[in-house]
Order: sequence, then structure tokens, then C-alpha cells
Amino acid sequence: MCRSQQEAQEALEQVQRWVEENGLQLHPTKTRLVNASLAGGFDFLGYHFERGMKWPRKKSMDKLKETIRQKTRRTEGRSMRTICEDLSLTLRGWFGYFKHGKANVFENVDAYVRGRLRSILRKRNKKKGRGRGRDHQRWPNAYFTTMGLYSLTQAHVVACRSFFKVTTNWRAECKKTACSVRREGRSFPLSLPLSAFAYAYCVSVDKTLRSSDQNESLSSQKTE
Repeated sequence: MCRSQQEAQEALEQVQRWVEENGLQLHPTKTRLVNASLAGGFDFLGYHFERGMKWPRKKSMDKLKETIRQKTRRTEGRSMRTICEDLSLTLRGWFGYFKHGKANVFENVDAYVRGRLRSILRKRNKKKGRGRGRDHQRWPNAYFTTMGLYSLTQAHVVACRSFFKVTTNWRAECKKTACSVRREGRSFPLSLPLSAFAYAYCVSVDKTLRSSDQNESLSSQKTE
């Protein structure tokens, strides 16, 4: 993480010297300086980094959705619980690596998965098309939770609570004795400053969770 382009250039030169001394070579097209505070960003190790945030790159998202599609065909003959448990294995492993991404990514994937599952249920009820409209009330999010479906959104909430909170310590003084008293302060989300030029990444935590049956229903109606 560098504060300026000059610092980033110096860091790059140091890395180049180190790899050359060890008989290695940096990839000429994949090694570059990027202003992480501007739009565009860069892809690295499955993530896309941009303006102090990061999320799974498009290729990573496409691969996940393809895996989900393979497991949620409308002609799938397994029970809903078995399908959800199978999906949970994939989602849990994927989240283990991409859990530091933006919160809305997990909300969108959860909605996509439930939409696929509702389409299966519609097919079994002799209805055509994908899950939409009243299907969100007929098979709400809670239904899939009871079937054992892993929720990326909830997993992200738990991860943020356990990792991004730090506790402050406040000092107060007694009025009479003027002795120092130490007591535990409140917890607050950890915030990281945005640097302009970087090789590493910045983590952004979105506190707002908008995943609900109503939002998914409205979204599906707009796309019809």
C-alpha cells in the first residue's frame, strides 16, 4: 500500500530487484501500477479492486453461477433439502475465500440461488417460467433456511461482527481522588484509509443489508 505514485514506483523497483536476484521474472503485462482511487481498478487473485473496495471479479462470479446452474436444473429430481445441502457445500467454500468482498455481492448471489430454487418448485407444481411474483410469498427466504440452504449474507454479517470490530479503552478520573479508572468502551466498525496507489487491497464493509422477500419480488417484477 503506497501513498503516492513515486512510492509505488520505488516499491516496484525493489520487487524487481528481489525477483531477479532469486532467478525469477515479473510478468511484463500483468505487473503495473494502478491508481486504486479511480474507476477501472484491477483484477488480482480472483478479486476486482477499485476505489478502496474489492469484490469477486466477473470471471469468478461467472464460474460460481455456472456451478449453481448445474446443481439447480428445473428437471432436478432430488429433494429440495438435498439440493440445498449440496448448494451449501459450494457456497460455504466460495465464501471462505471471497468473504472480504462488498456486502451487496452476497445479497445478489443469495437472491440468484433462491430464484433458481423457486423455479424448480414452480416446475414441480406444473407451472412454467422462473420464480417470480407470488412465489416469493409462497416460498419465502425462511423456507430455504429450513431446508438447510447456506446464506452468504448472514455469513458475511457474522464475519464482520467477529473480525471488523475493535474495542476501545476509555480513561476516566474520579472527582475526589483523581485516580485513573480504566473501563471498556463500545465496539465500532474498523475503518481503513484509502490510499491512491496500491498493490494490496482495502476492505470495505457495507453495513446496510437489504436482502428481503419484498426486495426480491420487486426486482423480479422489474425484469419481467
